[in-house]
Amino acid sequence: MLSANSVCVSQLEVKLQVEYMSFSAHADAKGIMQLIRMAEPRNVLLVHGEAVKMEFLKGKIEQEFMSLYEYSITCYHHGS
Repeated sequence: MLSANSVCVSQLEVKLQVEYMSFSAHADAKGIMQLIRMAEPRNVLLVHGEAVKMEFLKGKIEQEFMSLYEYSITCYHHGS
């Protein structure tokens, strides 16, 4: 059991690539789709907007990008 003064140290090898990408946090649907094309993510999380509009955009994202990549993009929004 660890005491309040114990310190655990471990090493973890991380393989990643860092890139700079400029985008607006207040992008419209067109801007969001463009950002997804640039970033090629495996997951997308929509966090702001009306539930009905986010559900529509979620469907559009999943449908449009399903045919572009060898994998599907999973899209979530705060209401789902």
